[in-house]
Amino acid sequence: MNGTEPYDHSGDASSYTIRQSGPVRDPSQPYPPAPGAQANYPQAPQAPTPYPQLPAPPQYPVQQYAPPQPQYPQYPQYPQYQQPAPVVFVQPQIIPMAPVIITTQLAPEPPSSGWAIASFICSLLGISLLGVIFGHVALAEINNSNGQMTGRGLAIAGLILGYIPLAIIAFFILVGVLTSASAPH
Repeated sequence: MNGTEPYDHSGDASSYTIRQSGPVRDPSQPYPPAPGAQANYPQAPQAPTPYPQLPAPPQYPVQQYAPPQPQYPQYPQYPQYQQPAPVVFVQPQIIPMAPVIITTQLAPEPPSSGWAIASFICSLLGISLLGVIFGHVALAEINNSNGQMTGRGLAIAGLILGYIPLAIIAFFILVGVLTSASAPH
């Protein structure tokens, strides 16, 4: 180390020390003026006041203020609380009445079409052709019954479930015919 470096690099990072070059200054003393600078500056002149000085405001005597007391209305005098009269329990009289019998007779629901039930069951079991035939018979029977027969939903469900496999089978037959016709023999 040549003595001109401000840091001492001997050792690890925790042992670094800083050396100050020059005299040590007392922190309680103000900084001395820089060389060539004037130490005492002249005071700035006071500007004249353009307004005359006003006299002090007059002193008024302090009066004590007491707020007025609120006037509350006079409430009427109520009589003293008295014990209520004793309660007398009276047994109600039971008046015999004739028994009332209310009967409600619901209209019987019209029966479901057997053809509609058969159409739905056949279509579920995979007998699609019978499901379609029974579904059309059931729809015709329900339409001709004038509301005396139900099962329209079952018949339509049997028709849909029957036509889907038939359409798939027809598609594969059509594809097979077309591919066999175009294949060389």
